[in-house]
Amino acid sequence: MKMELKWKKMSTAMALGAGLVLGTSGLSLGQTQPAPSPNPASVDHGQDVRDAQHNMGEFLGQHPELREQLNKNPNLINDPKFVSEHPDLQKYMQDHPKIADHWKAHPSAVMQHEQHYAEQRNTLKHHPAQKNH
Repeated sequence: MKMELKWKKMSTAMALGAGLVLGTSGLSLGQTQPAPSPNPASVDHGQDVRDAQHNMGEFLGQHPELREQLNKNPNLINDPKFVSEHPDLQKYMQDHPKIADHWKAHPSAVMQHEQHYAEQRNTLKHHPAQKNH
């Protein structure tokens, strides 16, 4: 008998919980929700990220010795002496402040991502299907 009472209480609580969830979410049987429209800011942000990756990749591709040093020690990007000894890097950082801020805040992650991005570009550049283009 106690077990049956416990079961009734539990099933009532579950039904109430389900009702609250469905009731507050605005969902009910037979209703459909419109598809969310894409947020233009998030679309633009994704393009901004790709542009920044491409831009940084182009810069580091033109400065292989700098790429090598930063791959070995990403924290050099936060060393004012190192940056001042590389005028092209200093100018790049001044010309691209958002990229520079992100790079300084996350040097290892940025260089790992850049290295992966460079490998992808390299693979595409040397892929047999791309040779005729």
